[in-house]
Amino acid sequence: MYIIKLIIMIGLTSYLNYAIAQKRDLSVAEGIIIYSTVASDIPQEVFFIPVAINKDRNFDAFIKETLSNPSNYTYVVYFQGIRWIMPDLSSVVRSLKSVPIQYGTKNKLMQLSFGKITFDKTYPGDPDIEIDLTVTKVDVIYNETPFKLNVTEWPAANGVAKLFEKIDF
Repeated sequence: MYIIKLIIMIGLTSYLNYAIAQKRDLSVAEGIIIYSTVASDIPQEVFFIPVAINKDRNFDAFIKETLSNPSNYTYVVYFQGIRWIMPDLSSVVRSLKSVPIQYGTKNKLMQLSFGKITFDKTYPGDPDIEIDLTVTKVDVIYNETPFKLNVTEWPAANGVAKLFEKIDF
């Protein structure tokens, strides 16, 4: 386990050193991630709720409060691309502590965990391409309690996901 953590830290440090040298515009956001690993160890995308993690609070109460807050948005973030910078991403995802959550009208079984994502905002994309930021209400069930999430695409201006760090609870 120590070796895996060391490799992860080397990969993170290498990219951060490169990004600083190239004057990349990075931002870091922590929050809740909802994901499925049915198709692959590395999810194609994650559903990300940016929220400050409060480890001092009761875990269950914190999750329920976050999911029930109508001002929290759940963003679809392309996640698969992180593997090009973090070749060990699959081991990081496998090592996440998570709890089950049912997602959507078909109650698809997914996992809920915490993480920190580093985004590169250096090249926000083509401003002429209109991005659909429609908000969709999606049902989830956590610990037998139903919630409705406001789901939308991660805005291009907020950057592209480049690194992921797990946050243990």
